Amino acid sequence: GFIINGSESKSILVRALGPTLAQPPFNLSGVLTDPTLALFQGGAQLDANDNWADTHQSDINATGKAPPNAAESAILRTLVPDAYTAILSGKNATTGVGLVEVYDLTPDSNSSLANISTRGFVETGSSVMIGGFIVQNGIQKIIVRGLGPTLGQPPFNVPEALADPVLAIFDANGQQIASNDN
Repeated sequence: GFIINGSESKSILVRALGPTLAQPPFNLSGVLTDPTLALFQGGAQLDANDNWADTHQSDINATGKAPPNAAESAILRTLVPDAYTAILSGKNATTGVGLVEVYDLTPDSNSSLANISTRGFVETGSSVMIGGFIVQNGIQKIIVRGLGPTLGQPPFNVPEALADPVLAIFDANGQQIASNDN
C-alpha cells in the first residue's frame, strides 16, 4: 500500500517484477514467472495489468522505468491524494518471489508519496521479508516500523501475524546501519 498526501494529483508508476529477479544483479531462484498487478483505491479497483507492453507501452517507456521483461506488469496513473493498494499476484494462481515498486514521477508537485507499506509472509534465511526504500535529495527523517502482533488484532485480523518482529536497515552497500527488537 501507499499514501499520497498533499493538494495536487501525482503521477506514479507501479511496476511488478518477477523474471527480472532471476537475472544479475539479483540472481534469485523461485521467482514469479508471470506477475500480474492490480491497483485499488479503497475497495474499488482502478486498474490492472498483465504484460506491461500490452497497454501504454510508449508512455511507460518514456518514464525510463519500464520493466525489463515483457511478462512483467506496470500501471502508469495520475492519482489524487488518498490511500492506495497495489496487489501483486501470479498469473493462473502461480507463486514465487516478486517485487512491487512505486515510483513518484512528479516529485516537485505539492503532494508527496508519504507512506509505503508491505504485508507478506516472513520467513528466515534467504526468505526474509524485504521492504526497500530510497531516500533522495539529502538527509530525510523517516520512520520504519515492523508490526506483528498489531496485525493480528482488529481492524486487521491477519492470521499468523508475526509474534515478535525484528527490524534491520541496510544501506545500498549491504551494511547494516540500524536495527531494533522491541
